[in-house]
Amino acid sequence: MILHPYPTVTQRTRDDCGAAIVSSILRKHNIKHQYSRLCRELHVSDQTGTEEPDIVHFLNGKGFRAWMTYDMTVDSLITFIDSEIPVILIVQAYSRSRKEDRYEGLTNYGHYLLAIGHDEDRVIFMDPGLPFGSYGYLTKAELDKRWYYVSEDNRKLRVGIVVEPPRKNNLVHIR
Repeated sequence: MILHPYPTVTQRTRDDCGAAIVSSILRKHNIKHQYSRLCRELHVSDQTGTEEPDIVHFLNGKGFRAWMTYDMTVDSLITFIDSEIPVILIVQAYSRSRKEDRYEGLTNYGHYLLAIGHDEDRVIFMDPGLPFGSYGYLTKAELDKRWYYVSEDNRKLRVGIVVEPPRKNNLVHIR
C-alpha cells in the first residue's frame, strides 16, 4: 500500500468540504491559517460550496503549483499519488437510494476528497465528511462510478485538482 499521510480535518458545515481539504494541505506544509478566514478567502457559500477555481487560485497564491484537469483517469490519479502529489477530486457523495450502484445521473451531491494513497483495489482519501475527518477509501470500481461533476452544458467531467507542494528553497545567501 502507498499512503502519503495528510492531517485529518473535519468540515464544519455541509458546504465547506473544499475548505477542509485546503486546510489539510496547508497543515501538511506548516502554513498557518485560521479556518474561518480560509472559508472567507475561498468564498465558501451555502449555495455553491467552494468553487474549484477559487481553490486553485488560493493554493497558487500560497506557493503551490495547482491546476485543474477535466478528464483524469484512475490510472493518471495513481501516477500522481505515486509521485507524492495529492489530487483533490469531486465525487458524488450520496445516491438517492444510498446504494452504491445508483450514482448515475446525480448532480447535486458533489463532495471534495483528497486522494493520498492506494493499494491494488482501492484509492485512499482524506475525507472531511467522515467522523473526525478520517481516512476512507473507495474501490477503484466505485470511484469510477462516482467520480464526476456535471458541467453547465451537461457534460460529465472527471475533475481533479492536482496540487504540487511548494518547492523548498534551501539556498541561503551567505554574507
